[in-house]
Amino acid sequence: MKKAFSLLLVLAILAACFGATAVAEAAEVAFTPGTYEGKATSTGGELIVSVTVSDHAIESIEIVRCNDTDGIKNVPLERIPAQILENQSLNVDAVSGATLTSLFLRNAITDAVKKATDDVSGLNEKIEYKAAAQSDMQADVVVVGGGSAGLAAAAQAGTYGLNVVLIERNAFLGGTSLVCDAVIFETPIEYMRTAEEPLENLFKSAGIQSTKVGVEFGGLPFNMIAAQPDEGRSIMGTAMAYLEKYAAEHNVTILKDTSVTGLIVEDGTVTGVTAAPRGQESFSVSAKAVILATGGFARNHDLVNQYMPQYAEARNCNLPGALGEAVEWVSELDGKLINMDAGFQWFPASAALAAHSLGSANGGPMVYVNQEGNTINDGYFYSDCARDAFKQNGNDTFYQIQSPADVAATMNEEEVAHGLSSGSVFEFHSVAEIAEAYNLPNLEETMSGLGYSAEDTYYVCPVKPYAYSTYGGIDIDEKGHVLNSSDEIIPGLYAAGEVTGSVDYKNLGVYTGQVGQGMEESIIAARTITEEIG
Repeated sequence: MKKAFSLLLVLAILAACFGATAVAEAAEVAFTPGTYEGKATSTGGELIVSVTVSDHAIESIEIVRCNDTDGIKNVPLERIPAQILENQSLNVDAVSGATLTSLFLRNAITDAVKKATDDVSGLNEKIEYKAAAQSDMQADVVVVGGGSAGLAAAAQAGTYGLNVVLIERNAFLGGTSLVCDAVIFETPIEYMRTAEEPLENLFKSAGIQSTKVGVEFGGLPFNMIAAQPDEGRSIMGTAMAYLEKYAAEHNVTILKDTSVTGLIVEDGTVTGVTAAPRGQESFSVSAKAVILATGGFARNHDLVNQYMPQYAEARNCNLPGALGEAVEWVSELDGKLINMDAGFQWFPASAALAAHSLGSANGGPMVYVNQEGNTINDGYFYSDCARDAFKQNGNDTFYQIQSPADVAATMNEEEVAHGLSSGSVFEFHSVAEIAEAYNLPNLEETMSGLGYSAEDTYYVCPVKPYAYSTYGGIDIDEKGHVLNSSDEIIPGLYAAGEVTGSVDYKNLGVYTGQVGQGMEESIIAARTITEEIG
């Protein structure tokens, strides 16, 4: 009895000093103190962490290496370790929009922890993440979607002095533009070129360093904006971070981890939205204008099956939020949809990492071959080759091949170096080596017919075809108003970005990306709203 009483007394004292949670953890988990390295293969290659534990607690988590996409990886690298340390559980929620980085980061941390204990069952309590609760609010403008288009719309409207609420389902802003780390094309369409605040001026206002040059694409003249990344960051990661900071300083309230659940419509006029923060109750935002910038519908299986059934089984490299709910909301208002069956922009992504490719927007020499070693088509453009690969062989792996001369011609040195280090690109020293490694029976004949030497250095990236940007969407007029099936304006409703489809495809029959054009549409919509509501 005295021993039992003494033990209870000790536990009571420990609970008073360190809290009941610490006592429970001490009873459940015992570590061999020290610092341990953990690894996992993530979307950007090897992810490495360093975890320090004491006798009964995880004390610190350091990220040693993570080459996942800048702008997407940032929140998981901060939030996941913080949640694990706070709750002493490895079973914490993934970050919205960054599921893969979250998963592989947890795997790496678990790998390290398992080196310190034989039993991690005491670290498996489910920890749910909850965003901040919100009350009903009012604004001049509510922007639905915080990708590049939505962020530009909010920043521009805020610059005009409007009170703006920007709502984004993911835990970060930038959307799919973050995985399209390249130059930004401005459309040559005349009415968009006369925007009061062109895109380069918004960039300058936000402090984004960039240069602008004229280029030709598909026989048409375009302006190309090349933003400069901060050291250690990507082009779009840098640009979106600067725009977010600028928006927050210019009348924009930013709500992340929050999903818009529908439009509020009164007597045919859109007057706001309903929304729900992650893990919290719904609230509403009343507004004089709503800008839809939710992105495309590539991950909405129902819409893809309805409009493009031939691509129903295609893999997808969009962020999870590319669901096209806004298309459905507008349809319920008799809104007009255009080019919904026009197809996708495609991307050849690493079969190993689903995140890397040698495909370069610069064009130029690169060989794409199928599993027989035959060329997929005669062109170099990665999107066409990935599309044709899917048409010919579904989701089968195909192969990108470049010689050192090809790499130099396409300015692809950085992509090759990244691929070699991350394990998505492999170096060979003859065509025969490649053919043997991947069982490509016709490769030697194919390469010889294309004028390549049998004995040379070659870089090979095994890839699969992935669909991403959709060409069709909500129809808008030149001022950004959403139109109904009779080409009449739906009062209070505007749209911009990929949710409207490709403005260049609609007007010129070519596709040059969505980032620049979508941001330009956003600037026009913000200007229109300012003129109309004051």
